[in-house]
Formats: sequence, C-alpha cells, structure tokens
Amino acid sequence: MIRKILLVLGLLSLPTVAHAEWHKAVSSHFVVYADEDADALSEYAEKLERYDSAARTLRNLPKDATPASRRVTVFLVPTGEFYAIFPRRVGGITYPRATGTLIFMPSDGDDSTLFHEYTHHQLALAWAGLSVPGWLNEGMAQAQSTAEFKSDGAVVFGRELEYAEYMLADMDSGDMRTMLNKSTAGTGETNYYSIGWLLTHMLTFDNKRQGQMIDYLVALNKGQSAPEAAETAFGDLKKLGSDLQRYRRSASLPGVVVPADQITVGPIEVTKLSAGEAATILDAIHSQAGVDEEKAATLYTKAVADAAPYPNDAGAQRMLAEAAFDAKHFDVALEAANRAIAANPKTEGAYYYKAEAMKELGEDADAQRAVIDEGLIEQPDSPSLMRLYYKTYMGGNEPAPLLAKTYLVQAYKLAPQDPGLRMETASMLLTEDKGAEARALLRPVAYSVHRSKAAEHALAAIAAIDEGDLERAQTELSKQDDEDEMPDVGGEREE
Repeated sequence: MIRKILLVLGLLSLPTVAHAEWHKAVSSHFVVYADEDADALSEYAEKLERYDSAARTLRNLPKDATPASRRVTVFLVPTGEFYAIFPRRVGGITYPRATGTLIFMPSDGDDSTLFHEYTHHQLALAWAGLSVPGWLNEGMAQAQSTAEFKSDGAVVFGRELEYAEYMLADMDSGDMRTMLNKSTAGTGETNYYSIGWLLTHMLTFDNKRQGQMIDYLVALNKGQSAPEAAETAFGDLKKLGSDLQRYRRSASLPGVVVPADQITVGPIEVTKLSAGEAATILDAIHSQAGVDEEKAATLYTKAVADAAPYPNDAGAQRMLAEAAFDAKHFDVALEAANRAIAANPKTEGAYYYKAEAMKELGEDADAQRAVIDEGLIEQPDSPSLMRLYYKTYMGGNEPAPLLAKTYLVQAYKLAPQDPGLRMETASMLLTEDKGAEARALLRPVAYSVHRSKAAEHALAAIAAIDEGDLERAQTELSKQDDEDEMPDVGGEREE
C-alpha cells in the first residue's frame, strides 16, 4: 500500500502543464520531442540527419526516401523525469516496435549513446534480411558512436572509445576466437562491446582487411557455421588474433572522414506543441515507455485530468486512449480515440487503439476491420494497422485471406526491426510450408545480442525447421509474447 501511495504521489507531482518550450522536429529520418526552443531543436535534428547520411556513406547503405513509418521518434526527456522512469545507470533506451522505433534519452545525455542506438535501427532496416552476430552488431554500433562533427560539415568515424583502454586491458586472442566461434544469443556477450568493437574497427578501417566483413556476413548467411564463416572471411584465426593485438598497440587508430559534399540533410520542420500536447507530453512519455498494471492505473488517473481541458486536441486524446487502454478502461479508450480521429484522422495510433478497444468491448472482427480500413486510408504505410488487420483473423474460424497475409508481409517489410512482427510473419509463412523463408526471418531474432525469450523461441523454431518439423516450429513461435522482448539498453551512466 505504501509503495502504491508513493507511486501515486510521484506521478501526481509531475507538472500538469509541461514547459511552454516543448517543440517537435520532423526530419527525413527522425521525429524529436524536446523541451527546447525551436532553433536549438532544429540544430539538434540537423546533427542527427548529418550522422544518418554520413553513416550511410560509410557503410554504403541506400539513401532512398524513408517512409514516415520508418522514422525514429526520439524523446529528449528532462533528466530527472528520465531517471524516474528508467534505471539510474541507463544512458538511453530503445524500443524497436512495429509502431515505430522509440529512443528515450535524458536531456543531458551523451550523443554517443544515441548514435549507438540509432545505428542498430539503421542497420536493422538496411540489412533486414541478414543475420548479424552479436559481436558485429554491437561492434558497429560502438565504432560509429564516437562520430566527430567538424566545423566544415564533415563527419569523422573511427575515434577511439573513451573507456577502450580499461575494457581491453586483459584482452587476448583466445577471447576473440571464443567470441567468433559462438553466435547464439548471450554467448561471449561481455566481449561484444570491447573486443567486438576493436575487431569491427579493424575490419572497417584497416586497408589490409577491407571487404572481409562483408565476406563474413555472406558466408554466415549462406548457412556456414560461425567458425566456418570466420575462417572463410578472415583466414587463420590465430593470425587474426595477433593482427588484432598489433592493431590495438598502434600509436593511433585509423579512421575515415566523410566530407560535407557526401552528406545530405533534407528539410527540417519544427513546431511548437499544442497546448493539449504540451500538457500531456510527460504522460505520453511515461505511457510509451511501458507500464505495468500498477503504474497503468496510476497514470490513467493523471492522464484523465491532464487531457480533460483539451477534448478537441488530437495529441492529448491519443495519449488518453493509450493510457486508458493500458489501464483496461476500454470504453474511455474508445471515446478518446474517436475524439483524436475527429480532431485529426492522421493521428498515429488513434485508429489502432480504436480497433483494439472495440475488440476488448466485444465488437466483431468485421467491425474492427472496417475501422482498420478507414485508418489505412489515412495512414497507408502504417505497419501496426496492417499487422492488426491480420491479427483479427487469429483465433477465429475464418482463415486469413490473401489480403491479410499480404498486409502482414508488408508490415514486416516496413518494420523489420520488431522481433515480434518478424516471428508472426515467420509463423504465417510456416502455415504455407515456406520453411526456408520463415527461417531467414527468424535468424536475426535468434542471434540477437541480448538474451530474451524471443531469441530462445526463434532458435528452437529454427532447429525444428532444420529437422523438417514445421508444425513444431509453429508451436515454438506460438509461445512468443510481445512482452517477452526487452528493449535495447545503451550507455551506462556514471553516478
């Protein structure tokens, strides 16, 4: 009881109206919310876009136009508020969701943490069909996190990590070989951020090893085991280890300068949040960061009060719809979603929560699909609505038609960073006896850098596929729950 009272007091002590300077910046790849003036936020968004463009040049990634659904939403949360939500030593946290990847950062946070987290997102989209082992995934994020921005517009990659000397004090080539020889989730994880960084650095910036990283990924994704792929791409691993030791002892590590003329930044639009959005932005941050049953109930009480003065504000009502849904007040969620849609039918998430609330209130699947159809007219690239359309056929007697399956595949293509969506799509492919295609979707989940139930289920499903038992593979995937997948935590903060 005491804990609940303290939680209530903590939430209710938040300011009812957020600071008047809350703004939103929308650029080609980002949506950024911050308690900053317009000019400062515009400069920040431009820096993020410069990083994105320079990183694409570095890794030779496509620079095609990005659908709105693929933009990353960054919340620069007031530092005290951030650590009221997340653990004290976390420097940033990422949620790779079908509704859009979210990155939460303290307002005084280190840019390197954000660059690290964004690199994961960027590569998850660009290399959606590839399995990237944990050491390389984290190694690339680490190697790019130290990007340096020059006054002439250039971006420099390859700067050494501040704590590299401490991390690599006891490095030996045996640790490197152990890391390379095991690619399943969780193995060698303590070395991913140190030896993984140094090896990735060498493979990226040392001219003698140019092209070997891609050779390794190709071998791994053609079905070679982790040890086989390493030997195919890198040659003798003992020599690789000795080369890595010499590389570490170099007077200075090499790097790459991406000149300004290879960096493009599109238009950036900065707007001040409406009164309703500003009044509820902290509630929205708490809600989207995730709530348990106790916090959901407490946040709902505050959300109702904060949104009440703004019945015609789409942002405030969309926030209330989510808070009410999480607290299982489905009638209130439905009413709030309807108000959000009436105010602005393009409000992201409004149709989603309307359809979900209708389901919980007992509306039939046809009624839900009609709402989803309306939403897709307003938001034709919404992976969350496409995914939800397919899910309306789950658990019923009516098999999913081709349209629903097409929607699910399209949702995956738009949001391959969401592990749960990958697994749902793989499960659907298994029903059509497409074991090889399902296996390809599952590999990035199975070999994730972080331990999770999703990775365990994906590994078990892959094993079943390899044995020709597609039914058992489906059973394994059916055990997965969206809540099993933990967010990606980055950048420990020193106290």
